[in-house]
Amino acid sequence: MGSVHREIRLKQKDIVLLPVPFSDQSSRKVRPAIVVSNDLINNTSEDVILVPLTSVLKEVSYSIFKMKIGIIKKDILSSIKAELFKII
Repeated sequence: MGSVHREIRLKQKDIVLLPVPFSDQSSRKVRPAIVVSNDLINNTSEDVILVPLTSVLKEVSYSIFKMKIGIIKKDILSSIKAELFKII
């Protein structure tokens, strides 16, 4: 794998701002996200893995010993052009 040319060099744990669409796709709002993909992927792939951040906390009762199988909803996954966000 070669190096990918990208104007913005992203590193794991970087916080970025990106336009996130509302659930009804009517508009977008700029929101923070954290880069979770590792630096090897960030330097060799056109894609990065981001996790949106929120300040809205929900109280959830859970146990660290309880395992539950989960899924990723494919209809909420999306891609975004690197030019649309900035590192903060």
